[in-house]
Amino acid sequence: YSISEEEGAKVRLDAGYDGKPGLLFFGDITKSNTARTKGGGDVATTIEAGDGERSLLETYVEISVASGGTNRQVVDQLIREMGLVRGVVRDLPNKAFPKGYSFSGRARGAMDEMVLAAGFRWSVQNGEIQIVPRAEGTGEEAAVVSAATGLLNTPTRGTSGEQSADDSLAYDWKFETL
Repeated sequence: YSISEEEGAKVRLDAGYDGKPGLLFFGDITKSNTARTKGGGDVATTIEAGDGERSLLETYVEISVASGGTNRQVVDQLIREMGLVRGVVRDLPNKAFPKGYSFSGRARGAMDEMVLAAGFRWSVQNGEIQIVPRAEGTGEEAAVVSAATGLLNTPTRGTSGEQSADDSLAYDWKFETL
């Protein structure tokens, strides 16, 4: 078994019971490894992936909006440039730029400028961009991962916390399921 790390390779993880699978994760494969286990009888594949990883790291933009253009126009253009799908976008205030707006650099930097200044936060969830007020969620039901739903062992937090756009630390979590 071989997992592709080619440009654009993605992974999708669905799980559920009683014929009702739900999407748990959809993202870009950043690293993979397939090897025989210590006993030699099984083959294990380890996949490292990030949700919207390539879009967030590799999309550079040159944006120029004329006088009267709005932050919503910029956000819509950024979503298109990053190749993402518009997910939940909650009541982002529509702010006009009286002198116009220009930006050159990583698309995520421009998204930070547009969203954080309005008191909102943004993230990529299963290939869709989510924009919500800082203290709120999307209102969507979260997947429950517990012993009752097939969790094995205790989840462990990765050691490399990165500073996220809203100044919180983002950690990698590892868990095993049935």
